[in-house]
Amino acid sequence: MTNMNILGKLDIDDNGEFIVHIEDNQIVNISKILDNIFESQLRPQVDIKIFKNGRLLFDEQGGLFLHTDNQKVESYFVCGVNLSKLLFYNTEEFLEITIKNEGKSRYNGKKS
Repeated sequence: MTNMNILGKLDIDDNGEFIVHIEDNQIVNISKILDNIFESQLRPQVDIKIFKNGRLLFDEQGGLFLHTDNQKVESYFVCGVNLSKLLFYNTEEFLEITIKNEGKSRYNGKKS
């Protein structure tokens, strides 16, 4: 189960992952959060909201999908909306990102 509210400046690290710089020089890796949700469930369902300057940029609730295009670029989609593209075009911006996921693990809590 994931329930996060992240407030900070969005950036892309040297590995091409989306990170948010929050207070006290800490970093939250949005890409790893999405990867963990995607890999831990058979049909991951998420509720993601993104605000910039109090304005709603993204508000989708539904299936989380990973698509790789012809150039081998991976993008996350929620309800057919390209989340990765929205994040890319808002790097260097101060954002509030809420990610909720209450689905069950594909492993039912058991790790092998």
